[in-house]
Amino acid sequence: LGHCSLISALCRAKKVSETHEDGRLHPTRGLSLTYFNNKYERGEVIYPVVLGDEVDEVAHEEEEMNHFESGTHPDQQQIPEVPRDGLSATIPPAPFLPLYPTREAWDAHLEDERNVLAAHQTMHTSQWMEKFQARERQRKKEEDARAALNQHLFSVDDFDLNDDVLGAAEFMNTDPPAES
Repeated sequence: LGHCSLISALCRAKKVSETHEDGRLHPTRGLSLTYFNNKYERGEVIYPVVLGDEVDEVAHEEEEMNHFESGTHPDQQQIPEVPRDGLSATIPPAPFLPLYPTREAWDAHLEDERNVLAAHQTMHTSQWMEKFQARERQRKKEEDARAALNQHLFSVDDFDLNDDVLGAAEFMNTDPPAES
């Protein structure tokens, strides 16, 4: 509203004519209720209208009312209109008959198209298979690495701590060895 007031003030300073469609501008400061009550007590404000403009406005209003009464609301999604007399109507699709004048030529064309499609599918399938197998190999490596980490590296039995072959159990003994 402040921008509108500023623009209106600049337009008045430059002596730009205002139309009744601009409406009444209200100041941006807070207004009392009596301001609005007094404004509308005098009745509806009637702007001078050129005869041609009035007819256009009435037609526009009727068109808007018809939109809403027919269920066509401008703010809602509607089914897109198919262009009838546009560029697509003037340029027909490419005719196949001159390219394939006989049924055999058309069938040969379809066979060629099927072969091209099959070749593309074979190529894409082989590429997919290579990527799939590489991913499976990577997944298998990761699974094997996880399994290797979960294995016990050593157990108590592997060390055989009860065996005194090397005198490992005697390392805390403070007595000197017996002389023989």
